[in-house]
Amino acid sequence: MRKCLAALSAVFILLFCFAGCDSNSNKAGFEPLVTLEQVNSDSKYAARAYLESLFLDNRPLFEACYPEGFLDRLGESAGVDIYAEYRKLFNMNGQFLGTSYADGRNYSIENGLDEAYMRSRICSVTGLEYSDVGLVRIEKVMVYFDYEQMVASDFYIVTYEAGGRWYVLESINGKVEF
Repeated sequence: MRKCLAALSAVFILLFCFAGCDSNSNKAGFEPLVTLEQVNSDSKYAARAYLESLFLDNRPLFEACYPEGFLDRLGESAGVDIYAEYRKLFNMNGQFLGTSYADGRNYSIENGLDEAYMRSRICSVTGLEYSDVGLVRIEKVMVYFDYEQMVASDFYIVTYEAGGRWYVLESINGKVEF
C-alpha cells in the first residue's frame, strides 16, 4: 500500500505541476459547488467533488468520493492520513474559485483506452470483484483560480461505477485527447 500511496502522490504532484493554465478560460465560468448528495450520482460530480474537496479542505466531500471504508483501509496499511497527504499536494498561493465539467469519455477500446486493464487496476486497488465494476470514465474538469486574474487548469480524473454509485480512482498526469 505504501507503493500505491507513493505512486498516487507522485501523480498528483506531476498533475498539479503540468496542469495547463489558460488565462482565456474565464469564458466558461464555474458551476455551483457539488453537494454531498450529488457526489456519487454521476461521474462528473464525483470528479468535480474530488477536486473541490481538496482545494476547499472538505474532508466529508473527499471521503464521499471513495467507497465506504476504502480510505480507512488504505490509511491503515500505509500508516498515514490519506486525506492529509492529498491536501499537502493541493496547497497554492492563489484563491480557488470553483470547477466546471468540461468533457468526458468512456474508458473503452473504442476511445483508444484499455478498459480491461483499468478494470483490473480498479479491482486490485479497491478489492472489488471484476464483475462489480461498471462503467469506467475519464472526466475533464476545469478548475478556476484567481492569481491576480482568473486562470483555469484542466484536470483529468478516472472515475468508475460500482453498485449504482460513482467513485474516483485517480487523476491522470498529462493531457488526454478529447
